[in-house]
Amino acid sequence: MSENNKEDLAKNRKLLEVETKRFHTATVFAVRTSVATHGHEAPLPHVFGSYVFTRMCIGAETIERGLGRKTSFTLDHFSIAVLCRNIIEAGIMICYLLEDNVSEQQWELRRKILDLHDVLARLRLFKGLRPSEQAARFRH
Repeated sequence: MSENNKEDLAKNRKLLEVETKRFHTATVFAVRTSVATHGHEAPLPHVFGSYVFTRMCIGAETIERGLGRKTSFTLDHFSIAVLCRNIIEAGIMICYLLEDNVSEQQWELRRKILDLHDVLARLRLFKGLRPSEQAARFRH
């Protein structure tokens, strides 16, 4: 390995270390926020938002476990990228759920769309596991 490559590798490791610490700080704050708001009365959109936020926290903690490996050569970049995408998509979903000035009628439509998405995802899952029995239950 050339000297330039060694220097680049050292810089990249240092950058990864710094960004991992920043990510950890953000994750700790998010988890504490989630725990602090648990069990509070909230309107339905906020309940859905809280669920999605909790999923984001779990994804972030899973990424931290992946980053905690001591050898950067075995870092699972692909799994971390998938989890990052999930977190980004969850953030977009939170914006959708908690958008201001949404009428009751608009919220009901959004809820029905979320329910439809959930049912279709379960249908696809159970269709592969037990084609006849479980899938038929989710169609109704």
